[in-house]
Amino acid sequence: MPPPVRPEDQGDHLTVVVRHAGVGRDGRYDVRCHPESGRHPDAAGACRVLDENTRWGRDPFAPVAPGTVCAMVHGGPATARITGTWAGRPVDATYDRGDGCRIARWDHMVPLLPRIGGSAWAGPQNGSPAPVDPRTGGPARTDPQTGNPAQAGPRTGTPLQATPRTRTPV
Repeated sequence: MPPPVRPEDQGDHLTVVVRHAGVGRDGRYDVRCHPESGRHPDAAGACRVLDENTRWGRDPFAPVAPGTVCAMVHGGPATARITGTWAGRPVDATYDRGDGCRIARWDHMVPLLPRIGGSAWAGPQNGSPAPVDPRTGGPARTDPQTGNPAQAGPRTGTPLQATPRTRTPV
């Protein structure tokens, strides 16, 4: 008979450390998936978003690609670090909200990471399920400033892009 499986070898396990995100958001959270468990406000929602973002050949925790053009907006001082194992691979990823691309990257991982603006954690626990894009049936993109669904651009169906503003000398 094989030895019993140790808890640390069961399924996928991630530790999320959130800082500077505010009361009810900061802290250390442990999530296990397949089956869902752990000390996280929405372990089932966190596992669901991880499963949705996992595609063969793509790292769901990949940083913003170098050279990507991003809106110069600041989403606040919140930072997060995710470590552990996902899909049999080691994870050590950091998140912040320093520009539009990094805000979108963070928001793409809600409810694994806390929602910034509005209620702290999205999902069934607080009664606010993640919005759904009616065109695709997938997760809707949200405006990082308000947390509301982003509006579609004219005739293209793509989200509106933020336009950087410049100051005119007086």
